[in-house]
Amino acid sequence: MPARAATPFDMRRVSALLESALRSREGIVASALPVPLAGGAIGGWRGLMGGLFGLGSRLRIYLEEYRGQLRSTALVYDGQRPEWVILVLAALPEPGGTDSAFRLLSGISASAARAGMQRLFASVPDEARARETFFQAGFYSYTRETWYAAARTALSAPSVRTTCSGSMR
Repeated sequence: MPARAATPFDMRRVSALLESALRSREGIVASALPVPLAGGAIGGWRGLMGGLFGLGSRLRIYLEEYRGQLRSTALVYDGQRPEWVILVLAALPEPGGTDSAFRLLSGISASAARAGMQRLFASVPDEARARETFFQAGFYSYTRETWYAAARTALSAPSVRTTCSGSMR
């Protein structure tokens, strides 16, 4: 089945695929944010509601399925400018998932063109599977960026040491 916009009836399947992909990280083909932050940005099924119903939300949700099984899904941000940003593209971590991600990207590109969009952006991890999927769909790299995220470190307790210096006359 070709890529299509998700409906409210797809919410449970889309939410389950996104959650499993964010946990394993192998299912994430593209993410505009670092993967640990992307999970918080989505916000579970409540965050998906606006994109599924299309009420006052700039989020669009697309999916691609084969024989009734959801293979890939994408969250796309539609901003004020003539461009869309693929926030997250998740696919099953298997060969069928990669093919599905390619078909989904093609469908999203066609939808963007029909909506009059001039650009479609995505951030892809530096791995062969993701790069090849986007390259085959007609994307090319024009810049590279590196995200550094520091884990919280335990701070030691402050010392109660007092030092005085000076001279008395």
